[in-house]
Amino acid sequence: MNRKNLRIKILQSVFIAMIFSLVVSSIITIPFHRARHNRHYVEFQETLSQAIANGIMLAMMRNEPDEIQHSLKEFCKQSDVTSVRIISPDGTIRYSTDKSETGLTFKDSLLSSLNGAFKDTSKTERRKDNKTYMTVLKGIVNEPRCHQCHKQNDNYV
Repeated sequence: MNRKNLRIKILQSVFIAMIFSLVVSSIITIPFHRARHNRHYVEFQETLSQAIANGIMLAMMRNEPDEIQHSLKEFCKQSDVTSVRIISPDGTIRYSTDKSETGLTFKDSLLSSLNGAFKDTSKTERRKDNKTYMTVLKGIVNEPRCHQCHKQNDNYV
């Protein structure tokens, strides 16, 4: 009987040690996996924003503004993104997948924080409606080939 009790106590100790090691390893690896996921998400944001910027630049070089609107809608059909806005440096929404937004002023803490010093930046946030929103600001540099439609003294178009 003593051997049976001893065996049960040893098995209980081994089981508790295994559970403890699983909990500790989970606590240690969760931040690692979260950081890895965040890094991949940032890379994903950069890839998406570059794809959109490339499409817009091509349409602008062809002087086809309707193509920009079409490209935005097609992009949303092909991805998990539900809304895209093209915003001028002063905050005016130039193009949007929601045409009713065109011409409105974009108000966002990310844009406000730049104070006119435009730079590529992004943020992801969960809002009250429990949806995740990604804001990506990517400047399109005003190159000489853009001057036929845009002012030369503007840094970004």
